[in-house]
Amino acid sequence: MSRINRQLISGELELPETSHLGLGSSQFILHKKSRSKKPPAERDERTSDYCVQLLPGGYREHLAKEDENAVGLNMVLVWEPRWGVFVARAKGQSRLTVSRKQEEGRADFPFRKPVALEVGDVLVADFCRYEFLFAEPTLNSRDLRKFRSPRGLIPGYLRLEKLGQGNSSEVFLMLDPDGRKVAVKFLLPHLQHDVEARASFEREGQTALSFRHECLLDVLQVGTNDAQEKFMISEYMSEGSVRDTLARDGSLPYPEVKDICLDLASGLAYLHKRKVVHRDVKPSNIFRHGERTVLGDFGIVKGLDRGSAESTGFTVGTPGYMAPEHFRGRTEPRSDQYALGVVLVECLTGRPMFETDDPMALAHMSDEERAKPLELLPGELPENARSAILRMLSYLPEERYGDVLEAAGEFS
Repeated sequence: MSRINRQLISGELELPETSHLGLGSSQFILHKKSRSKKPPAERDERTSDYCVQLLPGGYREHLAKEDENAVGLNMVLVWEPRWGVFVARAKGQSRLTVSRKQEEGRADFPFRKPVALEVGDVLVADFCRYEFLFAEPTLNSRDLRKFRSPRGLIPGYLRLEKLGQGNSSEVFLMLDPDGRKVAVKFLLPHLQHDVEARASFEREGQTALSFRHECLLDVLQVGTNDAQEKFMISEYMSEGSVRDTLARDGSLPYPEVKDICLDLASGLAYLHKRKVVHRDVKPSNIFRHGERTVLGDFGIVKGLDRGSAESTGFTVGTPGYMAPEHFRGRTEPRSDQYALGVVLVECLTGRPMFETDDPMALAHMSDEERAKPLELLPGELPENARSAILRMLSYLPEERYGDVLEAAGEFS
């Protein structure tokens, strides 16, 4: 599978004259250019194009001779017309390195004073490696920028593709400096300058960093890139979310749902033991890789640093998965148990338990309306699993199981 102009393509496609090609982990710009009418001997090398390429096999940035060209945070490349070369300069007290080809191989040397670059030099800045190249003019920087936004760029990381987008963030698949695939979440552009949104995103990341459990998504780093965009790096779950699985395969068989339930219950029990309520258990926050299922997105967990999780004072969450008490601004561990029951129904039937997302309609739904979707449960479902779901979805928290592990045990 390849991407052309960010669209997934599996068949033939006639390419526009300018196209962004994503082939595996490599990115290319295809651009039609007219053949030069000048014979090669008449071309003036000083007007030819130079670029730096992020290694290995990353994007190319064409260098503008009239401007300072930033490379990473602490290096600039400037055209020196007297000598007909680009000069690399370090900013501040940063120690930068140039690797240059020599007869006996390559030699690496740090520099503080400006250095005139030779084609083939490799610049090391902010954990990234860039090769300085000479090329005939193709795309100018302005053309390239409409394909390459700074979004998703982190020193040392290579962006591969966009995985998805939610209400406040978007997620990209990237390669870390060691070549491992990771998922990187960014705030959406219109929220990057919102003080509250940035603080909430930072809080979510720091909360997730404090969790260590095999059934919770492993968040590796929280930071800000050189474009001042907040990001969060986590492990990459190759099979995507349970929402993706249901959209692709429809309903899931009971043995598979049982495994999902046991993993989720284990992760939730870990949170509940720490007096934390997740409050947003739903298929799009549940991720899979091989036989492992994990719960992610800790943006609205409650109880970690604000006292008791018994009362929130306000309502946040996804209406279709919220327990009745959640609509009244109160959550507790058994509220997550209710949401898990809704997820199990959706997995077994292949469709959301409630068709509406209207909070008022869901908050005032009668017992008969709540029970109606359960008629769609498959007939071959074991009776103990059916009765377990019914109890997990009880209107009153005290009528549910004492804890989520007990509920998962009965369902299984």
